[in-house]
Amino acid sequence: MACSGVHLRSASDSFTRPADTNNYSDNDLVANSTAAGSVEPLEFAIDTGEGRGIEIVGIKLQKSGTAVTGATFTVWLFASDPTSTAGDNVAFATTTVDTAGFIGQVDLPAMEAYTDDAMAQIRAGAVSGGFNPFVTYLSSTSTIYGLIQAAAAYTDEASAETFTCTIFYKQYE
Repeated sequence: MACSGVHLRSASDSFTRPADTNNYSDNDLVANSTAAGSVEPLEFAIDTGEGRGIEIVGIKLQKSGTAVTGATFTVWLFASDPTSTAGDNVAFATTTVDTAGFIGQVDLPAMEAYTDDAMAQIRAGAVSGGFNPFVTYLSSTSTIYGLIQAAAAYTDEASAETFTCTIFYKQYE
């Protein structure tokens, strides 16, 4: 069957981190709960049929606070629901994902402050950076899961910050 086209799409999800201002160390998980078994990963509903390929071509991460000291993050993507053995502000770790469930990780550039929030984004072929796109086939699910890792010592100035992550992807038909 020949491809009938390629469509650029996006999917977003967000969470609110715990209500504290504890600073993060390099490699800490940034999540919705301090309890390891209670961390809920980001869930991106992918608009694709079972077995179709997608190519992830960009990621944008926003947070509701505007301070950006150490605000550098890595987004981990999975085709199966990961269970974290760490809670928020503890060294990043997952247990239930095998290599078949792991899609890839994206190191984002340092966040920039705006008047309403802070943001970092990276896209394939970007003039100042970019990354190699991930190609994956969603054979049994149409959800991609994500976890966020602090890539530097992050000074958290806002209690209960909201993190919103958007993935951009090409859908093949």
